[in-house]
Amino acid sequence: APRTALSQRRASDLSDHFKSLTHQMSKTEKALSEKLAYEWKNLYRIFYSKDLNDTGLIDIKEFDEACLKFKINLTREEIRNIMDLFGSHNDDHINPNTTNRSLSRGQKSLINYRTLSKNLGLHKSSYNFLSSTVCAQRVKKLFKLRDCI
Repeated sequence: APRTALSQRRASDLSDHFKSLTHQMSKTEKALSEKLAYEWKNLYRIFYSKDLNDTGLIDIKEFDEACLKFKINLTREEIRNIMDLFGSHNDDHINPNTTNRSLSRGQKSLINYRTLSKNLGLHKSSYNFLSSTVCAQRVKKLFKLRDCI
């Protein structure tokens, strides 16, 4: 009986933790999480394979294309929300003549898919098997070669 009570308490603690995590998320984040959750493992694998420098960043166009591949249609507003919450810009192409750091021609808009994964509660510890080992780097190169063919 003590084991059962302990396991029930742990399950309850985990449930409470998940509830508090979802309460901390905004409505926008909850909606995005629900929309991405079903295919997130597949999406994460694609993002990781395209992230050759292991930065955790992926181009917004690649993000949208991967979502479309799995029939996840994001609206322009949802894409804008993702950029606002998890985006960063490649500062190499920022136009120094603009005061608002607007995108200049050729600048890439990047999404931090790792932060998105964790903050939306989509990340699972099993995704950590994708590490930057020599083997993983070789697999990435093979994916890149395959995509070029």
